[in-house]
Amino acid sequence: MNKNNLFLFIALLAYSFLFFQQTAGINFLLFTIVLLILLVVRQPLLLLSKSWMAVGVGALLTSGMVVWQHTTLAIVAHSISMIVVAGLSLNPGSSFLIAFLNSIYSFFAAIILKIAHSFSEERPKTAGVRMSSALTLKVVVPPLLTVLFVFIYRIANPAFKSITDQLFTGWISGEWFTFTLMGFLLLFGFIYQISIESLTEHDLLSPDQLRRKRSGIRRIFKLPALRTEYQLGWLSFALLNALLLFVNGIDFYYLLISKSLPEGVDYAQYVHQGVYALIFSIVLAIVVILYYFRGNLNFYKNNSLLKWLAYAWIVQNIVLVGNTAIKTSLYIAEYSLTHKRIGVYVYLLLTVIGLVTTFIKIYGVKNNWFLFRKTTWAFYTVLILATLINWSRLITQYNLSHLNSFKEIDIAYLVGLPQTNTALLVNLLEKDPQRLTEAQKAAILQKKNEFLEQYTRQQWQSWNYDDSRIAKDLLNLK
Repeated sequence: MNKNNLFLFIALLAYSFLFFQQTAGINFLLFTIVLLILLVVRQPLLLLSKSWMAVGVGALLTSGMVVWQHTTLAIVAHSISMIVVAGLSLNPGSSFLIAFLNSIYSFFAAIILKIAHSFSEERPKTAGVRMSSALTLKVVVPPLLTVLFVFIYRIANPAFKSITDQLFTGWISGEWFTFTLMGFLLLFGFIYQISIESLTEHDLLSPDQLRRKRSGIRRIFKLPALRTEYQLGWLSFALLNALLLFVNGIDFYYLLISKSLPEGVDYAQYVHQGVYALIFSIVLAIVVILYYFRGNLNFYKNNSLLKWLAYAWIVQNIVLVGNTAIKTSLYIAEYSLTHKRIGVYVYLLLTVIGLVTTFIKIYGVKNNWFLFRKTTWAFYTVLILATLINWSRLITQYNLSHLNSFKEIDIAYLVGLPQTNTALLVNLLEKDPQRLTEAQKAAILQKKNEFLEQYTRQQWQSWNYDDSRIAKDLLNLK
């Protein structure tokens, strides 16, 4: 049997056994280990690729966090990790973003292209090997026909149905067939990776360092001469620096000197408007910088003034980020902690990373492709690190420990969070019931009952530490 076919069969068996009618738990970790081993057995040289190893470690870490924390964020981060792992298995030298795009393309298009090529003489390359048309039909058609006739014979022969019921105890069903078929389609794209050739080639051949271009091509639109563009650049940055200095000065006055809000403005307005403006200003700042430092202006003999003004604007944007972080902290102190408010901090961190990378791009005379490569890796790192914290539990602990500090606390919001905070809410119900309305008490009890009902149905594939801890805490509260 072709090695890839065997790997696909093993992966599909593991997928059905670990995930059918299960929830997220230790199955994520075990399945990740299986897939990584299959890829390494097929391509041992992947162990020499720093990029592939980094994302492979990220996949193991995030699957471990699914077992430990059982959070949606860990599941999302793990999914992204595995998508990129698959993409890098075909082209280990690709950048993070291109590997991600190639892998998504492969998941949707691989099996369609394989079947299409089965009826032609072309044989596309996949993961460094070739798969014949006949072999494609062998790996796809016989299993599907076999499963189809199993269903037919179960209907036609009651004895056969009884035996298969005992053998498979519910596995052979319409639900199982649909589930396994979806797994087959995904895993086919994972094992038989294909890529968008033009995009991948451009990525692999594009260096990070910017090079001066001399072109004799006549342009349709006449661009400003280099000297004129330089003058436009430093004048623009000078005015933008002056404007942002004034904006930051106003924030410094109200946050550090006056320590009060402008008349007619509350914390909600102060934070929300500040964040929305920050989003637009930072994106615009980076776009403007990328435009002026996209080409030969980097090599202009007397461009030091332009560079220093660009550096100053980057620093001022970082100061703007700091001011927004202070505003958000004040807002949380008044109105409690939520996922959205934590998200503001995450966005601010990503913004600083983008600005610092832009600074490095200018200082090191890097091209725009360098910026995209480095920022995607940095953002991925932040995502992986974020999975180490159980944010819903943290939010609940923080808010319940500061009940007397907030103007208001949204119990309904806490009840609507994932089950990880169930024991904390039940503890509040038992220790301090006077703080809750009857509707809130009922919602907490319903949340508790839903968790216990789900937990009692849980099989070993779905085991995770967080659910085990919650069940133990609830037992101790009785």
